[in-house]
Amino acid sequence: SLIFTYYDKRLIANLIVALMCALILIFSGSKTAMILYGIGLFLIISVRWKIFFSLFISLVLAFNVQFFEMLWKLFQLREMSFASGNQRFAQFSTFIENLRDASFLELLFGLSNHSFIDNAYLDMMAYGGVALIFIFLTVQIVSVLICMMYRFNLMLLLHVLFFVAMITTNVPRLWPTGYMYWALV
Repeated sequence: SLIFTYYDKRLIANLIVALMCALILIFSGSKTAMILYGIGLFLIISVRWKIFFSLFISLVLAFNVQFFEMLWKLFQLREMSFASGNQRFAQFSTFIENLRDASFLELLFGLSNHSFIDNAYLDMMAYGGVALIFIFLTVQIVSVLICMMYRFNLMLLLHVLFFVAMITTNVPRLWPTGYMYWALV
């Protein structure tokens, strides 16, 4: 949807695509995807539309909260809760405890063969150590610098969105998202 919006500037077509995307995101209940779509749209649209949508969405939400809650319950959509955030915090706490008990070699080359945290960077740290994180970040930074150098603005936007997604999702371990990321790099 963001790539379509980036290239196609027709208002009606973009509104239809945005509505379809928003419905899919709502039905999926993925808070990360919702945040990424919002960030992406905000970065793509013009300043005039940013102001309009910021005011419009704020007012619609402020005056229709109960209506949206009723619709949410009526369609039995995935509950918006902080449970996944609490689970991620517990994973992070366990990861920090494991890091405290790790030897120098485990810190350098990894301390676990399995994934136990839903953050791509920390997960890489767990199974590949500082060595893997260094290599991964180097490749990521070089790819971003190439995008900046050649003014590949859409690719740069996608890099930013993947970077944000990797904070709450283990993108390299997901199929097909991981393949999309490596195709971008």
